[in-house]
Amino acid sequence: MTLSPIGKVLRWSGASLARHGVLYGVLAVAAIALSWAIVAGSRLPEPLAITLAGSTVAPVFTCIINAYSFADWTGETGTAAVWARVLDRVWAVIIIDFINTVLVTYAQAGIGGDPIVLLIGIPLLILAAAAAFADVAAVVDERTPWWGLAFVPFVTSIATVFSRGLFTRAMSLLVLQLLIGYASDLIHLWLDSAKIGHAVFWALIPMGMITLPGVQALLAFTYLDAATDESKRPCSE
Repeated sequence: MTLSPIGKVLRWSGASLARHGVLYGVLAVAAIALSWAIVAGSRLPEPLAITLAGSTVAPVFTCIINAYSFADWTGETGTAAVWARVLDRVWAVIIIDFINTVLVTYAQAGIGGDPIVLLIGIPLLILAAAAAFADVAAVVDERTPWWGLAFVPFVTSIATVFSRGLFTRAMSLLVLQLLIGYASDLIHLWLDSAKIGHAVFWALIPMGMITLPGVQALLAFTYLDAATDESKRPCSE
């Protein structure tokens, strides 16, 4: 099965973002506000509170984007069905995204280490790229039973990446996410030098939430393109 040209995947993603842009904008603002409420209202150390916010609020947003992308892919027009899918699958996306975050963190640490550690970091980076579509699979796959939604999508994502020639695109999307993370680090340094309070929060969370719809739509449509027979793919945006 041949993958669609990347330009077509970008058009599908762009059309979906344009269709739901207002909703995603509202949700991004709400996600930032909710994350701030968690950080400001928590008695946890701020780095831990930020991790908690990022591990709970962002995956919910991710699940919503995946569900709307799948609805656009299948031609589903009912909002109720989209939100039912979100409510049914969101718990699995929270678990999957937490595992993926840990995997990427250790992969980055391994790549920046000594040659021996590098031998571990490179396989972890490959695994992280191959597992990048797991949260999409958890939302869109109709064949996975509810009890398998937190781990079967990893297998599905990895199998799809290596069996459909998707690795280059998967790695490119992972690099895009890493670049966004590095941009957040630079913003953090600037905010910190400017003596702005809660610099870590304002560098990480807004950037993550604002860029999430674009990145996640690309992930969703890249996976759906690879997982769908050519005859069943949308013929137009």
